[in-house]
Amino acid sequence: GDPPSPEDLKTVSSNLLAEIASLSTPQPSASVTPRMVSSLILPPLLALISDPHFRVRRAAVQALPRVLAGGTVDDASSYILPALTSLSTDDMYRVRKAVGECLVDMSRAVMLLGDGPGRSQRGRLLELRREQLIPLCTQLLDDANKFVRHAMQQFLGPFLASFYPLGPRDGRSGAEDGNEDDAAGSIGVMRLLEANASGGVVGGEFSPTAGQQSTLGARFFPHANGMVGRLNPGSAAAEAAEAAAAGEEAERRRLAGAQVLTEEEELL
Repeated sequence: GDPPSPEDLKTVSSNLLAEIASLSTPQPSASVTPRMVSSLILPPLLALISDPHFRVRRAAVQALPRVLAGGTVDDASSYILPALTSLSTDDMYRVRKAVGECLVDMSRAVMLLGDGPGRSQRGRLLELRREQLIPLCTQLLDDANKFVRHAMQQFLGPFLASFYPLGPRDGRSGAEDGNEDDAAGSIGVMRLLEANASGGVVGGEFSPTAGQQSTLGARFFPHANGMVGRLNPGSAAAEAAEAAAAGEEAERRRLAGAQVLTEEEELL
């Protein structure tokens, strides 16, 4: 067949850069550190963001959450979030649509960074999330293109849910820490998903409340499921994401089969 075009190669490059950056999440590894993400991965991705081909820019948007989670707080505030803001006004509606679709992952990536290398600047990250991501959401809800508006409307619930804390912070609630974004609860999405993967067992103990909330984690935070699987592969949360996806696919097939039977009965 024909060799891949430069556009195709750049699109693949964005995803590869994001995959490498995700190796620094949630804790820096010996092979990939936040400093390496900052110096070696972020610059080429920022170059792809200004590429003339919209497919390349869209792929770069989709890579931003994983690079943000694996980088530094300074990179998030000085480069990544401003780049996302710029792309939200891109001339091509497909790029703006991609921005809306990745806001959930961006919100969670900010908090993964705050729970890892950026723990000492967590308050600054919470402020960045409120001040930059929420205005982007409202802007895209009013976009001139209906596809952009509809995409943002579809992700609005998961985006709001992403402000629920990812997990408990050293056994304390968000209110005790003084972080209003964490005050919604002290169990957190990550722990809900872990509980879902372990049949309602949280911290080695079974609790009816934990079991009930594990169902909530799988159903109310489906996009958090997928994001945790992408940013932290191999975890119990990632396994829960795979199980949830398999269940959704089985249900979709069941409903499709029922629809076919109904149509056949009507023909008879």
